[in-house]
Amino acid sequence: MARLTIITGEGAGSNFDFKENIILGRSPDVNCVLKDLRASRKHSQILAIDDEFYLEDLQSNNGTFLNGRRIKNREKLKNGDNVRIGATWITFIEDEVSLKEGGIFYNYEIIREIHQAESGSFYLAKQVSLNRNVLLWVVTSKAIAKRNNRLAAKIEESFLAQTKEIANLFHRNILMLLDFAATAKHLFCAFECVDLEETVAKYVKKNINIPIRNVIKISKEVTRGLLYAHSQGILHLHLSDKNIIIEPLQRDRVVLTEFGVSRFLSESTTKVENDGETTCLLEVSKYIAPEQLPGGGEKNESTDVYALGCMLYHLLAGEPPFEGNNLNLLAKQHAHHTLVPIEKKRLDTPHDLAHTIGQCLQKESEERCSLESVLKSLEKVEMDLALQEAFQSKEKLVRKYLGEKTLLRWWFFSPVISFFALVIIFFVVRMIK
Repeated sequence: MARLTIITGEGAGSNFDFKENIILGRSPDVNCVLKDLRASRKHSQILAIDDEFYLEDLQSNNGTFLNGRRIKNREKLKNGDNVRIGATWITFIEDEVSLKEGGIFYNYEIIREIHQAESGSFYLAKQVSLNRNVLLWVVTSKAIAKRNNRLAAKIEESFLAQTKEIANLFHRNILMLLDFAATAKHLFCAFECVDLEETVAKYVKKNINIPIRNVIKISKEVTRGLLYAHSQGILHLHLSDKNIIIEPLQRDRVVLTEFGVSRFLSESTTKVENDGETTCLLEVSKYIAPEQLPGGGEKNESTDVYALGCMLYHLLAGEPPFEGNNLNLLAKQHAHHTLVPIEKKRLDTPHDLAHTIGQCLQKESEERCSLESVLKSLEKVEMDLALQEAFQSKEKLVRKYLGEKTLLRWWFFSPVISFFALVIIFFVVRMIK
């Protein structure tokens, strides 16, 4: 809904609310009657087209002015525009569901659009009632209905069910849901504010040969987030390099986004054909598991394990396990192609870590390892690396202060001294007995 408010002229202070096309003029049978002798009977009109409003002159005698300029063609209106007809000044006010910059969307003031896709748009917005910035994710009901009218009601029902589930997730590695609603025109969620640009994809692109300890650190955070969600009976099912956020180092936090929305969105987005079958998917991501393809089987906790393995591989190798020029090729690679072992892509990959990645990326879901075992493996590798670094650090200190020859003598005599010490202790114990 939008509003016209007469600012100056006869009827100043009057408001005209409207949702659809309206005509302004002096005639008593128009929508917005102006008591202005310089106005034509049907002077101008405002058209509502795809949630936007446009001003158009109807060949009036004295013309229609927008912000002091006489219009010749149809012109788009924005919130706060001033329209002059004759001696009457009118202000155009947008409704409370405007997604334009500076507009008000229910209780949120739109700051700017961050990302737009078929699955919805993300906005940086301010929650007016609490004066805090949020991420606003909005899907228009019209866009969903355009995809499939029959599923529109089912999608809304699924959306509400999914968001109610994730509303109870409170974990440092999961983007927190603050608010959600389904209205006549929109489905939307408000989340805590994080930088959506700091994705795994961007992190890999900016960093060559990411240190193993950093890979372990990021992967532990993701694993813990997934473990918590699974303990609450919620799967992600759409983990990708675009929805894992690595926040700035000072906050030391990895955040999983798009939790719980894949089932809802899969009914209204990308279609992928495979061997004559068709299914709807949110997106054939670089981390998609074989069972998520047509006829692939049941999706369960191991589906998220596969995606986690893809992320580990991506961080270490600098590229995902499989890449294709189109969705079908990428999907078939995940389903049928043999994986190039990570050790061949990254020579310094610890053996235990390489084994864990291989277990995560098994084609058959029942052959994959559990998230618990992944976390244990990551912690073991992390400890091994810490011990190795500590040993190397001490060795460097010895070399620095004692010299190379002293170090070699120490390495030679130390086992000998230890052996004789053990022998002496053994005989002392026997004598005491």
